[in-house]
Amino acid sequence: MKTDYHRLIHRHGINGKRNAAWTSRRLKYLYAVGVSIFTLVLLFLVYRKHGGEVKRVNGASLEAQYPAYDDGNETEPPRLKPDELPHIAMKDMIDYSGMFEDEDSFRNAPIIRVLPESKTRRYRDIVLQHERYYRAHETRLYVPKLKKDYQITLDEFVEKFRKQGQPVIIPFESLRSMNFTMKPYTISELQTIYPNTMRKSYKYGKAAVSYIDLGPAIASLARDRKLVKGKEGRNFPRKLKFTLNAVKKLDFQRPPLFNNQRTMLGSLWFGSTTATTPNHCDCCDNVAIMVTGTKRWTVAPPSESRIVKPTNCTGGLCWANLENPNRPKNNFEKKMANSYQMFIFDLLPGEMLYLPAGWFHHVENLTPTIMTNYWARGGPAFLADA
Repeated sequence: MKTDYHRLIHRHGINGKRNAAWTSRRLKYLYAVGVSIFTLVLLFLVYRKHGGEVKRVNGASLEAQYPAYDDGNETEPPRLKPDELPHIAMKDMIDYSGMFEDEDSFRNAPIIRVLPESKTRRYRDIVLQHERYYRAHETRLYVPKLKKDYQITLDEFVEKFRKQGQPVIIPFESLRSMNFTMKPYTISELQTIYPNTMRKSYKYGKAAVSYIDLGPAIASLARDRKLVKGKEGRNFPRKLKFTLNAVKKLDFQRPPLFNNQRTMLGSLWFGSTTATTPNHCDCCDNVAIMVTGTKRWTVAPPSESRIVKPTNCTGGLCWANLENPNRPKNNFEKKMANSYQMFIFDLLPGEMLYLPAGWFHHVENLTPTIMTNYWARGGPAFLADA
């Protein structure tokens, strides 16, 4: 028979265990809340510092090249002054008449709208300068196409497009006076040039400096096969770096549009009908050359960084938080897409696209495609003389 003393000890022991368990649960809960709050504060501080605009190349930030702008002391966004960026002030004097096959559409396109300058966010210089530029000059949200019989010169291209940050589609024929003889191909023509004689795999991003057999890749493309990754590589190239010597069977040429400025090695892109590239922007001026097939481009000016807030930046590009502006996946993306200023067009075989640095672009194949592209070195021409 238990005494009152034993009952007292038994009761207090049980209560003690209950109190200890409750205290342990409370501490775990408070710890979880504390970690969550700390993480959110840290993310907020990092995002506020960089404004979603940090770009890195091989692990090194380009913020030093495109310094962040602190506008905390400004009350009104100033109009652009000629002594700030002299070449931008030339916009009003530029005459595009007679150059484009879609001139009326270009002249009637909507004006790019820009929000008031932020007082809290810090943006890369390329975004800031585009915003100021669009406030000071009415700029059309449009990518015009040169007439095939319009023979553009290098100086004209630099002054009217590179320095103005104006995208443009250039038919191969428009560069004949600059000794550009490259032509588009059909897949049947390519199969004749590169018969499928052996099985081969292609390495992602590998530089091909000597001859490369494209026969197996073209055979896969002719069957519209999807990209397959294996231990040995891929069934066709995806961002394969190449020299002109490696594809000497084809009349590939570097675009004669960068003056004496060096470009990176060309990249070779194969893609089936289902291939897409999510929305992103590049750190450098870019020329994309359609060899065969058709790609649909959805582009937007750098000022749309305010909307899509790119944060995942690596390898010279920044991925937008709006992956496909034409097909948003959720309410968050739908809200961004409703405010997103974009222009959609198809790039055809025998055409090249000049896309200035900082412009966002989502790309999808409408047919099996082969494309080459070249990125310029030395930063965007929009910020300095080319």
